[in-house]
Amino acid sequence: MEAQRNKGLDDLTGAISISCQFDAGHGAAWRGDSYSVMGASWQGGLIVYDSMDFSASTARMTGSEGATGSRTGEVKMRVAVTDNGIHFTSFNPRGDLVSTTVFPLTDKRDRYIAVMSTHSTEFNHYSSQFYGLCDTLP
Repeated sequence: MEAQRNKGLDDLTGAISISCQFDAGHGAAWRGDSYSVMGASWQGGLIVYDSMDFSASTARMTGSEGATGSRTGEVKMRVAVTDNGIHFTSFNPRGDLVSTTVFPLTDKRDRYIAVMSTHSTEFNHYSSQFYGLCDTLP
């Protein structure tokens, strides 16, 4: 498992881009002093992380306007590498915190496992977490 993780991390940090497709997840909404948890359906399409400069801790996320929160479909990200994967974080133009971790472990088709979380700035505070798989362009 450790050898697989190390190889996965080397592949991820050596990639030109990482493209992720997210699927179903979960969300929660706060209303006053209570919250409700519900299923969430990903509708944002493909997300691509590129322009990764690990020494400067910068990267770029591109995708649909709905997924990125940007009219241009592009958001500048901070990127960090740990033993547990590559972590992308940013505040999108709507002010929502977006955080994605791409883990250095793969499924049977060699796609990397990923989780994307969003924390909204809406009045009733909505947050969500989506699960997906990523491919790399070496």
